[in-house]
This record gives sequence, structure tokens and C-alpha cells, in this order.
Amino acid sequence: MRFSENEKKIIRKIVGYDWSTFCTLDRFIGTELHFDLIFKPSQKCYWLYYDVKNNPKGKKERILDFFELYFLIKRLMKNDLIISVIGNNCDRFVGNQDLASSPGKVGVFKDGSYIDVDYKWKDKNGITIKDIITFQETEIPFGEMACGLPLISQELKDLVENDFKTEEQIRFSRQQFLTWVSIGVAFIIGLLGIFCK
Repeated sequence: MRFSENEKKIIRKIVGYDWSTFCTLDRFIGTELHFDLIFKPSQKCYWLYYDVKNNPKGKKERILDFFELYFLIKRLMKNDLIISVIGNNCDRFVGNQDLASSPGKVGVFKDGSYIDVDYKWKDKNGITIKDIITFQETEIPFGEMACGLPLISQELKDLVENDFKTEEQIRFSRQQFLTWVSIGVAFIIGLLGIFCK
């Protein structure tokens, strides 16, 4: 299986992460990969937020980052390199901050920013600070996929440890090395045979 450099970086983070805290895959996505998401299984949709002011990437690039992540996780699951178990199918926020409940709002953050009932992320003065992208769960079933505790396969760990070279590639490299050594030894023996006459 081939991976882009960005996918390799994400996979290294997944394998290197301390999953002993029973962190779900969606929590990892929020804290380590810096996606802010609200999952609403009851409405069969979720919202992806990106920083309007402090993010050098625009909306299009952030959507592409999200899709790359989605398809990477889907591919890893399809090949049994990650298995998601113990799903949590309740409404939840995933991101770098904790969201406290508040009447008339979806939630409020410690810094005073909040998510209003239209799912817009605003600062304490009511100015939008993070833009929003809405996805339907029926179109891109990320919520179901990301809400479980991931089990990382030994095969994926070995792949990272071997710098994303498969067993076949490693075997081929060893065989190639041994072939060149054999050719070198044969050449030296041939030369010695000529000069020792």
C-alpha cells in the first residue's frame, strides 16, 4: 500500500499516540490533527470548523485536508489496519477545547467564544471567528467511523517502524544487497584467479 507524505505523517501520529486513555478516534482527530467537529447523529450530520483568522489555509484546502483524512482512515479500516470498536453514537463536540453547555447556545468555551444555535462559532463579541462546513452523514459517514476506540494492528505498527516498506520490499532490498555482494565477491575471486597465475 502506498501513502503520501502527509498520510504517512498522520499514520505516524496514530501509531505513536497513547491510546491507553481510551481516547476515541474522533478525540484524536480534534486534539492531534486540529479539526474542530460537532457530531449530531440524531440529525444525521456533523459540522467541521476551521479558523478564519489564524489559519493560513483557506476553506477549500481545509476541506481537502478533511477528505484526505476521511479516505485515509476509511482505507486503513478497509484493510484491517485500524479497527474501530465501542462506538459512541451520541451528540458530541470534538476539538482542542472543552465545550460547556449554555442556554440558547450549542455551547460555550473557556475563552468566551461560543457556538450559536445556527452552529456558527463566534467570539465573545458575536463576531464569527471560525467558518463552518456541514456534511450529511448519509453522504460521508465519518461520524459512525470516527466515534469508536481504534485498535491499531501490528501490521500498521510494523509498517511505520520499517518506514512504510512492506515485507516484500524489505525482502527484495535484502536479496538485492546479497546479490550485489555475491557479484562483488565473484569479481574479486575472478581477479585473484587472473593475477595469481
